[in-house]
Amino acid sequence: MEAILFDLDGTLVDTEPLWIRSQRHLANQFGIKWTRQDEISLVGHSMSYVAAKLQDRGVDMDAETIIASRIKYVSLQLQGKAPWKVGAKQLLSTIRERNIPCALVTMSPRPIVDEILRTIPSDTFDVRVTGTDCIYGKPHPEPYLRALDRLGIAATHSMAVEDSCAGVESAERARLPVAIVPSQTAVPAAPGRFHLTSLQELTSPSLMDHIGINMTVPQTTEFQ
Repeated sequence: MEAILFDLDGTLVDTEPLWIRSQRHLANQFGIKWTRQDEISLVGHSMSYVAAKLQDRGVDMDAETIIASRIKYVSLQLQGKAPWKVGAKQLLSTIRERNIPCALVTMSPRPIVDEILRTIPSDTFDVRVTGTDCIYGKPHPEPYLRALDRLGIAATHSMAVEDSCAGVESAERARLPVAIVPSQTAVPAAPGRFHLTSLQELTSPSLMDHIGINMTVPQTTEFQ
């Protein structure tokens, strides 16, 4: 394994509850009953997909306004702070120390991503692919294919880290094996999926040996 590609919301930062509340906030404005199943069904999907689903349920706004409203809501909730998950910063620091190429692949829009990433070193990720950069969002493979192309690495030499069914499907359609962390949704077991108890398990030598990622010897190949 030569590279690791990370999802953001629910994987590295505990922001999924904020995005979920932004849906509920809009639904409440239009008197729409918004259930837990509604929330779970949209985890990991693109902003445009969620906007279309909200419109289908009766949110009488155009897609751009829905997206802008959700971004504003989450930005206000963050207030310049990023709720990093336990072990996330340490894991990313270890990956950089080992010179392992690392990509961020998220459906969050670039303004939110930039706000969150201001709280970690600017060279943490070699590549960033956001929802703003993609024509098709997860579960389409485009986000991961874009990241792999920018890294210059084959999917067979990489691994994705995800938390949602949509994200896992996107990675798998790009031919990536996936490590899955617990979050808002339950992802079924399947070949090529490694279910973790937490991000901290990614630094486990036994897991790294099983997957094939060397976390102790720095890589010698440099990537743009």
